[in-house]
Amino acid sequence: MVRTFTKGEQSAFSNLLDAKGNYTLLFTVEAPKQIMVGKLGLGTFPAGIYAYTGSAFGRGSSSLGGRILRHIKKDKKKRWHIDYLLSDYDVHLTTAVVGVLSKKLECVVNKGLKEAFRARIPFLGFGSSDCTERCDSHLLFFGHARDVVERTVELYEAKADCGVFVFKFA
Repeated sequence: MVRTFTKGEQSAFSNLLDAKGNYTLLFTVEAPKQIMVGKLGLGTFPAGIYAYTGSAFGRGSSSLGGRILRHIKKDKKKRWHIDYLLSDYDVHLTTAVVGVLSKKLECVVNKGLKEAFRARIPFLGFGSSDCTERCDSHLLFFGHARDVVERTVELYEAKADCGVFVFKFA
C-alpha cells in the first residue's frame, strides 16, 4: 500500500520518527549549476531531475522521519554530500519515496533506478563513501524523464516488498 502526503502534512512524519528503512529523494536543478560538495570538490549539475538514495536505521534524527525532515530544510549544517545540493536555492526537493523495512537496500534501489531510467552518474563518489556494494554514486541524473515518482514507487514495491510512503513537497 502506498500512502501519499503533501507538504502541509508534516505531522505524517511522526509515523516515521522511529521507523527504519531506505528513501529516495527526487529533486530538480532548474538551470545548470556548479556547486561545491564538501571534500568531493566542485561539481557541475545540469538542469533536470535527480534522485538520491539513502538509508536511515537510527532513532530520532537518524530515523526515516528525522532524515526526511532534515533534507527538507535549506539552512542546516552541511554534514553529508546531499546537504550541499539541497541547501542551494536553485535546487528544489519535490518528492521523497520512503520504504519502511528492516534491511539496507539503498544499493539495490539505486542500481534499479539507474537501470530503469538509464540514468547518468553526475558526480562520482556522491553519497557512496560507505557503500558496501561499490556503487559509483548514490546520486543519479534522470534528465527530463517522465513518471519518475510512479516508477520509483514501483521499484520499491518490487525490490523491497515494504510499506511505501510518498511525500510531495512542491
